[in-house]
Amino acid sequence: MVGTSSQVAQWALAELATVVPGAHVKGQAHVGRTDFASARFPKSLVLAATQRFLREALENSNVSAVVTTPDLAGHLTGSCGAVVADDPTRTFYLLHNHMAASGMRPDLVPGISSKADIHPKAIIEENVSIADGACVEAGAIVRSGSVLSEGVLVGAGAIIGADGHFYKRFDGKLLRVLHAGGVFLDKGAQVLSGAIVQKALHPAFTSVGEDSIISVAAHLGHGVEVGSRTTITGSVQIAGYSKIGDDVWIGPSAVVRNLISVGNGARIEIGAVVARSVPEGGCVSSPFAMDHKRTLRKFAEWTS
Repeated sequence: MVGTSSQVAQWALAELATVVPGAHVKGQAHVGRTDFASARFPKSLVLAATQRFLREALENSNVSAVVTTPDLAGHLTGSCGAVVADDPTRTFYLLHNHMAASGMRPDLVPGISSKADIHPKAIIEENVSIADGACVEAGAIVRSGSVLSEGVLVGAGAIIGADGHFYKRFDGKLLRVLHAGGVFLDKGAQVLSGAIVQKALHPAFTSVGEDSIISVAAHLGHGVEVGSRTTITGSVQIAGYSKIGDDVWIGPSAVVRNLISVGNGARIEIGAVVARSVPEGGCVSSPFAMDHKRTLRKFAEWTS
């Protein structure tokens, strides 16, 4: 009941560019989604504000158009279109917000199975897919763009598809960037009471693999991918677009930064602060609490 891309709406690049005064277009293209330069789905519009990301975008057949600078626009090749602007980052996110407000969303077939067990005090938005045997408990919220596969459990008060924190500062003001994605919970996945799973920023899915557990008050940021049979225990925080492998165990109150990977079978101990990727089968921990005066002495030694 879930597709592989976002084809709900498409925009002609020339028409889309009129949303941002001062932007102009090179080439002809139609786009159906925003994404990163590493886009996995066709018809993508991506930000290419540096030569590195422009090169990556031009080598990616899924990218139909880029938002870039006047200087970098001179390096365009092939059929790739471009929206050219002095501030491409601001332009890209304004275009993203316009597309998100105009129908850009992940591709899914909506429907709620008569064999799903949904508590009358749960809140279920439109444009969701809930399969046979899924259970949504009291006070849980399942937001638009969410897919609950067979046997999924959403515990009391959990939120599936929350809008995450993504803001950009331009001219001293914060621009709220809209979330256009969704959440995909594979067969038998469990999201326990009070946990939050944010929807993806672009029209794809934050995903939790088969038979994985997101425990009480844990928090998955936008675009996180969790493999199968993984246990994420209570109050864990995993920041956006990190990838967690299969058969991983993450201990209570651990924090995993954004854009890193945790390999299959890895273990993250209680309270760890993980700022680098963890290899397959690795085990990491952070310093544990000890006498305060001793801690200060040790800190002085480390920093002297």
